Amino acid sequence: MSFIVAASKGLAGSEVSLGNVMYTGLNALYYKVFAEECRKAAEGVMHSPNPQALANTAGLLDQKFSKVILKLIMPRVKVNKKIYVVKLLSQLKLEMLMNWKDEALKKRDESLLVGKESYISGKLKPVPDDYVKVRILAPDTLPYECKPGETPKTKFSKILVDIHGGGFIATTSRCHQTYLRKWANECNLVVFAIDYKLAPKSKYPLTLDDVWQAYYWIITQATKEFKIDLETVLIAGDSAGGNLAMAVSLLAVRYNFRVPDGILLGYPALSLSMTSFTPSLLEAFDDFILHYSVLTLCLNSYVPPEGDPTKDPFLSPSLIPDEDLKKFPPVRILACLLYTSPSPRDLSTSRMPSSACKKKKKKK
Repeated sequence: MSFIVAASKGLAGSEVSLGNVMYTGLNALYYKVFAEECRKAAEGVMHSPNPQALANTAGLLDQKFSKVILKLIMPRVKVNKKIYVVKLLSQLKLEMLMNWKDEALKKRDESLLVGKESYISGKLKPVPDDYVKVRILAPDTLPYECKPGETPKTKFSKILVDIHGGGFIATTSRCHQTYLRKWANECNLVVFAIDYKLAPKSKYPLTLDDVWQAYYWIITQATKEFKIDLETVLIAGDSAGGNLAMAVSLLAVRYNFRVPDGILLGYPALSLSMTSFTPSLLEAFDDFILHYSVLTLCLNSYVPPEGDPTKDPFLSPSLIPDEDLKKFPPVRILACLLYTSPSPRDLSTSRMPSSACKKKKKKK
C-alpha cells in the first residue's frame, strides 16, 4: 500500500526512470516509519486517484528500466517480433453494437487500403489509427523466415491470441511475457498478443475495434503472411482483457466468423456496471489496491457517456444472450479466492453448456 501511494505521488505527470523508482522507494520507507500519520493521506490518494499517476504506477513493468530485469526472469523464445497490422474492416460503431441487427461482415473500401502494407515491422510511435500493434512470440523460427528449399524445424498449427489486462488504461503485452513465453514454449504454439490503444484516449468501442480488427487480421492473414496452419485458435485475456476476449468472441459468433476453439479468462471483468453491487464490487470499498474509486476511474475512462454497461453485452459480457452462448467454445475461468459472480447471470453459472465452462479457484 505504501509503495502504491508513494508511486502515485512521485510518478504523477512524470516519466518513470530508475531515479524516480529509487525516490519512490525512499517514500515507501517514510510511509513505513510514519505509517499511522500517513494513513489518512493514503486513503485520500486512493479515494481520489490521479488518472495519470494510476496509469504510470500500473505500468511500471512496461518502462524501459524493467526490460533488463524481465530478460533475466523470462523464458527464452526464438521469435519476439512486433508488427503493426492494417485494419481490414469497417470501424465498429456504438449505435450498431447497442442496437444489433443481423448484417453482413463489412470489409473496408479497398481504395482505402491502396498503398498500405498488410503489416509493418519495426517501431511506429504513435500507432496510426489504421493499424494495431501485435507482438508475436514463438518457440522456433516461423516457416515464412525459412530460406527457399529449407524445411522449417517446427510446423505450427496452434495459435493463441492474447489480450492483456490493465483496467483498459494501462500495461502492454511486454509485462505479460512472463507467462506468454512459457505458454509458447510448453504448448508449442505461436502467440499473437494484441496491444490495443488505451483509454481514456481510446474509449469504447474504439478499443474493442482495435482488438476485433487485429483478431480478424490474424485469422485471415496469418497463413498467408507467416505460413501458419490455423488448425486450433485459442483466445485468452485477463481482467479487462477477459472482457475484450469475450466481446470479440461474441462478434465472431454474430458475424459467423471463425470462433475460437477455446477461451481462457483470468479474473475477467464480465460486468462493467458500477450500480450492480455484487459481493466482489462491495469488497472493493475496502480494497487497498483496487479500491472502488480506482475501478470507477478505469470504467469512466473506458465507457463513454452514451455507453450503457447494464444493457450492452459487448460492454458487459455477463449479458450475452443464451442463444449466443450456445455457440461459444469451452471456456475456462481462473479466479482468485475473493472473486465472485459479477452478476446473477454470470457466465460461469448454468447459463453455459456444461462442456463450455470450467471455473477454477486458486487456493490460498
